[in-house]
Amino acid sequence: MSNDRLSTSVHIATLIALIIGVLLVIWELRITREIARVELMSEASAQYSARIQAMMGEESAASWARACDAPESLTTEDLIILENLHLEILNNLRSTYAIERIATDMAVYDWRNWTSNFRRIFSTPYGRWWWQQLNIDSEIGDAAEAYLAEHGYPDCRARYDDYYAFDAVQARPGAGATAPAEG
Repeated sequence: MSNDRLSTSVHIATLIALIIGVLLVIWELRITREIARVELMSEASAQYSARIQAMMGEESAASWARACDAPESLTTEDLIILENLHLEILNNLRSTYAIERIATDMAVYDWRNWTSNFRRIFSTPYGRWWWQQLNIDSEIGDAAEAYLAEHGYPDCRARYDDYYAFDAVQARPGAGATAPAEG
C-alpha cells in the first residue's frame, strides 16, 4: 500500500507541477504579447513623430514666438508648423498613455501626471482655437478640460518669463553678472 500511496502522491505532485508550468507559460506569452504590442506602438509613434517634425522644419521656434507675441502676424506656414507641433504633443500624450497603461496594467489612468503638456497648446490663441476644432471626446479630452478647470488658460509670454526667469537687464554685460577673468 505504501508504494501505491507514494505513486499517487508523485502523480499528484507531477500534475500540480504541470499545471503550474502551463500557467507560467500562459503568463509569459501574455507578457511577450504585451511587450510586442508596446514595441509596435512605440515604433509607429516614432515614425509619426519623424513625419510631424519634418513638417515643422527648423523654424518652429520662430512660429511659436509669433504665436506668443504677435498672433495676428501668423502666416500660413506658421499655422502649418503650429498644427504639427500640437499634433506632436497629442501623439506624445497618446503614446505615453498607451505605454504606461500597459506597463502598469492600470484599469484607470490618472491623466493629472501629464496635464502640464496641455500648457503649450492652451497658451496661445491659435492653440486654443485648434483644440476647440478637434472636439476630442476621450480621456485625453477629459484631462484637458480638467486642466483648464484647474489652471485656466495660461499666458504664453508669462509662461516663458516665469519658466526662464529671464530679465534682459541682468543679461547685459556688467549688470550684475560677473564677467569671466581675461587672461
